[in-house]
Amino acid sequence: MKYLSTWQEGLTPEIQRRAEEELGETPEIKIQSLKKLRRLINEEAEFRPLMDDAFLIRFLRTKKYDVERAFTSLRNYYVFKARYSKLLTDFKPSELQHVIEMNCVVHLPYRHPSGTAVTYMRP
Repeated sequence: MKYLSTWQEGLTPEIQRRAEEELGETPEIKIQSLKKLRRLINEEAEFRPLMDDAFLIRFLRTKKYDVERAFTSLRNYYVFKARYSKLLTDFKPSELQHVIEMNCVVHLPYRHPSGTAVTYMRP
């Protein structure tokens, strides 16, 4: 198992290969899907999410580049943010200082063989 930072930016060649195999992600599909997703977003008059590629690709990947499903997921994400805005905006890490001091949340320095980051909580 090789070391790969939890905060890795971009995809490694191995993860790119997996994205192509498992998600059908190719440069052409990414471009086409982003265009379709942006078109759906622009058709919604009151809906103005972040439009940068990296953000939108997260939703496309989770739905294996099914643009309609990615759009629904994106919209649901913003509904959740609006509904629970107090929880999401008024959060202060100091409120969880006691949890941090318990040292019960651990981010492992190595990733799972599949490439996913591993975090665990212990009692």
